[in-house]
Amino acid sequence: MNIMRFEDNVKKINDKVWQSKFSPVTLNYRDIEQLENHAKNNNLRQFRYCLQTNNKDNLQQMLIFHSYPQVINWHCQPIGGMVFYYVIKGQIDVILQQEETKIYKLADHKYSNKEFNSMISIPKNIYRRISTNSQSSIFLEISGGSFKDSDTVWKISMKK
Repeated sequence: MNIMRFEDNVKKINDKVWQSKFSPVTLNYRDIEQLENHAKNNNLRQFRYCLQTNNKDNLQQMLIFHSYPQVINWHCQPIGGMVFYYVIKGQIDVILQQEETKIYKLADHKYSNKEFNSMISIPKNIYRRISTNSQSSIFLEISGGSFKDSDTVWKISMKK
């Protein structure tokens, strides 16, 4: 059986976004560590490795690296569907804004206690904010539908 090396399956869109060239995609701990080191060594605030081979795929799968604590402003995708987050390393808050603000604390297994979950699935049309609370975080974001930057609505504040 011929197994493709991770390095042979990377298309570098830019310094902050890499994408898989071929499917199926496999990653091991060493590959994830290599991606994390790329983000840290290049002083990237955020880095994304897309497991789908193009943004037109019906399922967007992104491994997201935050190199230090930070906040991603309020955003949603009004076209609908679902988005799923799973924390691989570190601790993040997913803050949802509906009638009232609700905070979901997500963390990897090292934070295992009743205060933290490791994953959440939410409708894409709900405004959400991501807050990284650990020195570095790695999480998986899976979203239905093709990806276009223009489909995301951003707000600095949820104040009316």
